[in-house]
Amino acid sequence: MFSLIIHAYCFQSFKPTTSIQITYTLNPTIARWNGGDKYQVTGALQYQQVVDVKNRTCTCRKWKLTGIPCKHAIATLNEMIKDPEAELDIYKWVHKVYFLDTWKKAYSFKVEPIKGRSMWPKNECPTKLIRPPHRTRVEGLRKKRRQSEGES
Repeated sequence: MFSLIIHAYCFQSFKPTTSIQITYTLNPTIARWNGGDKYQVTGALQYQQVVDVKNRTCTCRKWKLTGIPCKHAIATLNEMIKDPEAELDIYKWVHKVYFLDTWKKAYSFKVEPIKGRSMWPKNECPTKLIRPPHRTRVEGLRKKRRQSEGES
C-alpha cells in the first residue's frame, strides 16, 4: 500500500489546516518496464494502462488532469524503487501547483481595496441600447385536409 499526503494550507499563515490522504492498494496491480521510458501496468481485471515516465503521463489521463500521480503511476514508482540507480524525488512527480512555494508566490501580492460602484468613473462613450425587433410567432404550415370522394 502506498500513501500520498497532500496538505491544504491556510492562505494567511501558510500552516496546514487540513490534509488529504490518497491511498491506493497496489496488490493486484503489476507494472512491467518496456526497456525505455514506459511501463505497462496491468490491473486486477486485466485492464492495461501505459505510464510514460519521461512525459509524466498515463493513458487513464488522471495524472495529466490533476497533477497528482494516479494509481498506475504509483505502481510504476514502486517498480522503479527496485532499481538502485533510479532517482526518485517526490517533488519530480507531483505538479508544482501543489508546492507551498508556488502558493506563497501566487498570494504574495497585495489586493488593493476598490471603491463602491457609485464612485466608479462614468463612461463617456455614447452607448444606446436598441431592443431587438419584435417578431410574431410564425405558426407551422397548415396541413391540407384531403377531401373524401363524397365531398366536392
